[in-house]
Amino acid sequence: MDLFTYGTLMDPEIMAHVAGGIFPSHPARLAGFRRRLVRNEVYPAIIPDVSEDVEGVVYLSLSAEALERLDSFEGEYYERKTVMAESNGKKMNVETYVLTAEYRHLLSLIPWSLEEFQSAGKGIFARDYSGFSRVSKRTADD
Repeated sequence: MDLFTYGTLMDPEIMAHVAGGIFPSHPARLAGFRRRLVRNEVYPAIIPDVSEDVEGVVYLSLSAEALERLDSFEGEYYERKTVMAESNGKKMNVETYVLTAEYRHLLSLIPWSLEEFQSAGKGIFARDYSGFSRVSKRTADD
């Protein structure tokens, strides 16, 4: 399975830790979605919006175990959906995590940037995001 990432998982170190391994990747674009910061957080979410596109990274050939870890990491705010991304002029079916309708009120109007996250938010995220403890618990239980 291929996964389009648009936020913290674009960071190779975070992705490797969460997925439990390193997977080949390349830049990609997802049309018809909007990426914004989640209120009072350092990470983003996406929702459908035909007027916008999101730049991200596609990780290729993820294992079932990696997807289970990622589902646990993302938690109840997100649902994994199949979408069409574009990379190197080719369209491809991929999975991605979309903010559920129930939690859309948590999305701010503030755009998100990988560079800003890596320079100012990554440490906070690694320390505070509950998804890391869910992945660590899964690893300990296995």
